[in-house]
Amino acid sequence: MDVLYVGIFLLIGLFSMLSGFNDGGNLMATFLRGGVLAPTLIFPVLVGSIALGPLLFGTAVSRTIAVAIVNFRLAGPWVLAVAIGSAVVTLFITWRLRMPTSTTMALGGGMVGAALAAGG
Repeated sequence: MDVLYVGIFLLIGLFSMLSGFNDGGNLMATFLRGGVLAPTLIFPVLVGSIALGPLLFGTAVSRTIAVAIVNFRLAGPWVLAVAIGSAVVTLFITWRLRMPTSTTMALGGGMVGAALAAGG
């Protein structure tokens, strides 16, 4: 069982990395094009904002997604692993094909698909 949780943790890290590839460039391009900040300040401001966002504004949306859409406490760790894994595969494929995609839609689709496949 511990190996499964380590795998889930690694999948979450991979999802976060692909999410950064997907969304980070768009955020930086917006600031660069708008000329709002000096180019040397954009990256530190974005990283700080992403890190401080949950601390300042809370995690109610994340909690709602994690419990109200699919309750992974009831569904089990395998369903969580499949949900995150399918979101990672979706993000990777669309990133490699240079297709625009939404990390939220990839994760939501992975969660709903995994829950339906598990009989839920």
